[in-house]
Amino acid sequence: MSLESYLTRDEKPTDGYEENGCKWVVSDQRVMKYRKGSGTEEVFHDLSLDKITSIGVVRTGREAG
Repeated sequence: MSLESYLTRDEKPTDGYEENGCKWVVSDQRVMKYRKGSGTEEVFHDLSLDKITSIGVVRTGREAG
């Protein structure tokens, strides 16, 4: 399976990126996080856009500047 198999029929991905083996994708309906594990294992999380009230970005591990 792939991330595309989790999309609904009328859902279209609008943006996304991949980091540390995880794919983050935003559609017109939700935010999704997908990772393929070892063998046939898959990890999928999603959050509907109407449930998000705010987003914070924190930089760690490097000096911001």
